[in-house]
Amino acid sequence: GLMSLGGLGLVILSAGNIVRRRRAEVALERTNSELEARVARRTEELAIKTKALFDSRMRERLSEKEAEIAFQAGLVESAGSYLHTTGNALTSLEGLFLKMRRTLSAASRTREAFEAARQAAALAPGGGDGPAAQGVRDLETALLDRAVPRLTEVLGEMAEVKSRMIAELEGRRTEFESRRDRAPLVQAVDLG
Repeated sequence: GLMSLGGLGLVILSAGNIVRRRRAEVALERTNSELEARVARRTEELAIKTKALFDSRMRERLSEKEAEIAFQAGLVESAGSYLHTTGNALTSLEGLFLKMRRTLSAASRTREAFEAARQAAALAPGGGDGPAAQGVRDLETALLDRAVPRLTEVLGEMAEVKSRMIAELEGRRTEFESRRDRAPLVQAVDLG
């Protein structure tokens, strides 16, 4: 049998539903393709931006490391300059100490000169008790009995201070060198 007119209506209605469903499927496939292409494009953009951010951070880290290395190098240079300057100053002091020791050792020979001056003053008017003889005795006492011993004492104190300075300087140099050996100035960075 043939279907009734009402049945024919059902067949036409059913064929219209199939066409609409097929059109919806095609539109859905096209939308899915567009969505997949958009997701792929955005994923690629995100990967590019992520790599750029990573590279930027890596450059920033490298820049920080370069600054740290430059700072450490500056410290090394400053410490070397400080040690050199201080060493020169201590060497200069040693030269002055040597001159002072020589001068003070010559003071023992001045006793003979004072003896000769006392003898000459004894021949002057007023003799051995006159103002000239008293002036020579006062000068000898001031110089040989007070000034020279005090200068010798001060020279010893200064030599002690210089020795402490050298010991401190050596301690700091050793400490600086031990720190420098522990922390390398160059660090490898993996750029991936």
